[in-house]
Amino acid sequence: MVGLFLNLDGNLVWYFNLGPDMPVRDIENPKKVKTTVYMTDEDETMLNELFIKRLREKRKTDKSALLCEGIKILFEKEIGQING
Repeated sequence: MVGLFLNLDGNLVWYFNLGPDMPVRDIENPKKVKTTVYMTDEDETMLNELFIKRLREKRKTDKSALLCEGIKILFEKEIGQING
């Protein structure tokens, strides 16, 4: 069972029931910020190739998610573990 509701802070929260032996999880919908990214043609080509690869593997994604994933990987590499 999956549902969407507002928590006490007024934020949207996804409700997941993963099965009879799995606990119920609440996952808050994180706030998103719009930004502009400047990249070279080569960088754009690499991003497009990653996007197409995931689509072929039937792994639904978008280019923003790919960039966020890359930022998290670089953060872990250069700064350390991500909390949460």
